[in-house]
Amino acid sequence: MLIDVTKISKDFGFGEIFGSLSFSVNSGDRIALVGRNGCGKSTILKIIMGRETQTSGSVIIAKDLRLAMLDQACADISDDRVVEEILHEPFGKFSSRQKSLDQMQERMNSLTGVELEKLIEKYSNALEQFVADGGYDIEQNINYIVNGLKISQKIRNQKYSDLSGGEKTLVQFAKILLTDPDVLLLDEPTNHLDIERIEWLEGYLQRFKGALIVVSHDRYFLDRVAKVVIDVEDNGYKYAGNYSYFVKEKENRELKEFEQYKNEQKKLSELKKAVARLYAWGEKADNPSMFRRAKAIQKRIDDMEANATKKPTERKDLPINLTRSSRGSEIVFDVKDLSLILGDKIIFDDASFQMRVGSKIAIVGLNGMGKTSLIKCLLGQIDYMGTIKVGNSIKIGYLPQILTFDDDKQTILEYVENETGYKEEASRRLLAKFDFYKNDIDKKIFSLSGGEKVRIKIACMLTKDINTFIFDEPTNHIDIFTRETLEKAMSEYKGNILFVSHDRYFISSIANGILELKSNKLNLYEGTYEDYKNKDVVKVEEKPVVAKVKPPKISKGGKW
Repeated sequence: MLIDVTKISKDFGFGEIFGSLSFSVNSGDRIALVGRNGCGKSTILKIIMGRETQTSGSVIIAKDLRLAMLDQACADISDDRVVEEILHEPFGKFSSRQKSLDQMQERMNSLTGVELEKLIEKYSNALEQFVADGGYDIEQNINYIVNGLKISQKIRNQKYSDLSGGEKTLVQFAKILLTDPDVLLLDEPTNHLDIERIEWLEGYLQRFKGALIVVSHDRYFLDRVAKVVIDVEDNGYKYAGNYSYFVKEKENRELKEFEQYKNEQKKLSELKKAVARLYAWGEKADNPSMFRRAKAIQKRIDDMEANATKKPTERKDLPINLTRSSRGSEIVFDVKDLSLILGDKIIFDDASFQMRVGSKIAIVGLNGMGKTSLIKCLLGQIDYMGTIKVGNSIKIGYLPQILTFDDDKQTILEYVENETGYKEEASRRLLAKFDFYKNDIDKKIFSLSGGEKVRIKIACMLTKDINTFIFDEPTNHIDIFTRETLEKAMSEYKGNILFVSHDRYFISSIANGILELKSNKLNLYEGTYEDYKNKDVVKVEEKPVVAKVKPPKISKGGKW
């Protein structure tokens, strides 16, 4: 056993986020911790790493066990070194040995006879051990990881402090993987990775020899990586399978528990009626034996209630219901010869596509290819070359990747009132639907988690007159259960959706078209994500926009 977690709990002062949680980690285990946001998954990883202390219970870690963790705040690490130096840090133990070998080589040039023979033998032994320990595999190991995570040579030559948040996360991820730990703890590892990087990581982890504990909202990722699922919300109940197995078995288990609960309640109800009848008959007949029998049955009832199956908690889905204001035009966006240059980088070069009414299009491509820039062009937020025509009567609702608030010192209630125009009572009702109650609504915006901010933004969007939704990474910061609710709403929505996501399950559930950004071009494909991945796709042929009046050519977003 590598790690033994026994009956741990954690209380930050406002009640336990989890209690009496137990599980163990053995060599080669692939464990996924699942549960809603706020149930304590990340806290458990921090407790194992010793970065957080538990309120009660114990965590026993095997002697000399090498642990490594990627957490969601890794991009906040300060470091002024060049990235290349950071990537070599896990191999620091080889530096002094390489230096010693180099020094022995230099001395050989000035020695002869017996002294030279002795040094050659010493050098040969040291070199043989250096090679056996992987001393000459360092560059190969580094290149394997950085190529898989697509960390460019340009980034490797830069100062870490000059990198973007996403680039810093990639570097920290690479460094952690290069330590080759006995146990790897990953907290939302796919959050800042595009699909190609995620697929590479899945392959890497499938070959990883150590044990793995992962927290992730990416269901495809969990299906391919996890072999055991621990339900944090259910006192660490263990499921021996991947995420899909967990979903099926949890549902079956809950159904059985509900049936058992109903049967127990039915039996208790019958016994209570029997007690009432015996007391009534005893009083009527003045028969003490009736009272004794009633007391005996009551004792049985008390024992049953003390050990009764708890009523299963009903899952409360968020009421996300995307309603279309009106159909609008047959054409949502008509993009012709779009070119965009940011700094010295060409984002698009004569790129074209057309989005028609009823489309639910997922924008895919490597990070940095311009997915968010494309959305900003469509919204007229940045200047570009070419033509973007927005269909008549198209009313857009936009959820950006980075959520901003004009005044983050407002309370939740104040923000919703200002954003929707609702009075206090109506705002409270809206917030209650999205799991914000009494004390919650007085929280300041700046104190909220990413998932809470997403829920507030979506709640306000649903009060608007919209027939086209644009989402940029809508699943960032929200848990699996909220994703499933949003998926259902987007799947049933009859309007138009254009969205960026790296969640393959999410894309597969919604998209009827894939817009691929590759080599500065836009290629629009019909069909599901599976069709696209299997290359069984049909490229959409561009058709001329039918309009009674020929619209003027514009160089910035407009209506026609």
